[in-house]
Amino acid sequence: MSDFEDGSSLVESISGRWHRCKSKVAQGAFLIEWPHDVLLAVHVSVGKIDILTKNENEVFEYTAEFSAYNDDGIKVHLFSNAINQVHFNDKDHVVSNDLAAIKSVIIELDLAKKRI
Repeated sequence: MSDFEDGSSLVESISGRWHRCKSKVAQGAFLIEWPHDVLLAVHVSVGKIDILTKNENEVFEYTAEFSAYNDDGIKVHLFSNAINQVHFNDKDHVVSNDLAAIKSVIIELDLAKKRI
C-alpha cells in the first residue's frame, strides 16, 4: 500500500520520525536515522543493512547494502551499483570505478590482527 501517487509511503524510524520511502524499500526492517540524509534499514532476519538516500524528489530509495557473515572467517560485504571509488588507508590508495565495473566489495577479516 502506498501513501503517494508515485508509490512511496511514509515509514517510521526508531526515533519516531516519519520519512517518505519508495515502496517496499523499508519493509521488514527497522529504520535508523544517520547523518547527512541517510537512513539505515536493518533487516535482522536476512542479516543485512540497506543504505537509503534521498532522490531528487526527497524520497528515500535503496543505494547500497552492507552485510557481515562468518564463512570460514569473518567477511564484510558492500554491494551497490553506485560505487564511484574505493579508498584504502583513507586516501593513500584510490581505485576509481569510472566504468561502474565494481559493484561488490568483500573484505575478509583476520581476527588475529585485531587490536583493542
